[in-house]
Amino acid sequence: MRIATDVQIDILDSTASFMTLTATGGLADLAPYLNADPTIKLSDMPELAWQNFSNAGRIYGIPTQIFPVAVVYNRSWFDEAGLAPLRQMGEEWNWQTAKQYAARLTTDTNGDGKIDRYGLYFTRALNRVHAAVHQAGGDLYERYLQPTKALFNSPGAYTGLSFYVDLAVSGNATYEAGFADIYTQRAAAINLDGQPSNYNLYLIDSADDFEVALQPLGPVRRGANMFFGPLHVVKSNRDVEPMWRWIKFLTFDTESQIKMMHATARLPVHLPTLARLEQYVAPYDSKQAAWMLAFREVGIHPDNAPSYFTGADSKINTIFEC
Repeated sequence: MRIATDVQIDILDSTASFMTLTATGGLADLAPYLNADPTIKLSDMPELAWQNFSNAGRIYGIPTQIFPVAVVYNRSWFDEAGLAPLRQMGEEWNWQTAKQYAARLTTDTNGDGKIDRYGLYFTRALNRVHAAVHQAGGDLYERYLQPTKALFNSPGAYTGLSFYVDLAVSGNATYEAGFADIYTQRAAAINLDGQPSNYNLYLIDSADDFEVALQPLGPVRRGANMFFGPLHVVKSNRDVEPMWRWIKFLTFDTESQIKMMHATARLPVHLPTLARLEQYVAPYDSKQAAWMLAFREVGIHPDNAPSYFTGADSKINTIFEC
């Protein structure tokens, strides 16, 4: 609203929403400031981030934190069921195992004929089901930034989306459980949509132990689409240099990155900081330290993919999730 009424804003902080302004030329190009600064390198950030926020040599956003999508599973439940922990399975942690484990762990605990504990949880959100499409070697669109062509009918997309359909039809998976119920009520044993900030839910009244694992191996690869919280500068006649210095301080400075991690429970995106994460999580309790380090493993996995940014996202999601 402030942009529409010409009330000036210096910096925008978002996940994906403001990237839609690239379609109308509403964001300033930050590439000249990065390229002119000898103290920083583009390689200090994940290459996937630049695929998300750049086009034709222009850079429209600088990532602040990394949001890896991991598998979080109930290790206590696994032990009770006599199932091998996912973190120890290697290549055997794949789509077939996910379906088998989901069947083994789904239960009707009170005998009323209704399932109340599911083996697996996934979300129907399009930007999350992209994970299995990617694992099947497919894509949802022809490019990541402002795509113009949908590939939902392509073989890779069909195979990936069928993975979720098969789980739902089997009755061994749910997309309706709340995250808190997964951690405190055993609503689902395997969560395909685990996020670092879920640790706060893990701490609330949970008697079980949970572990973080990579995504299951699909027909082509494992990995998921990555999310980065970017900072943008609104395109205007004002001097961008002071805004750039502030963004640089937040994103390329180790102390700033660690303070943001402590405040948000999200991982630093600055790779030199991420590489030294062991020393920065040393003040945490052992469970939380292991949690953050496991999410780092997921976040730097070479099979990961960028996310898609399109102004039509909300409309497509409405249709997709109906």
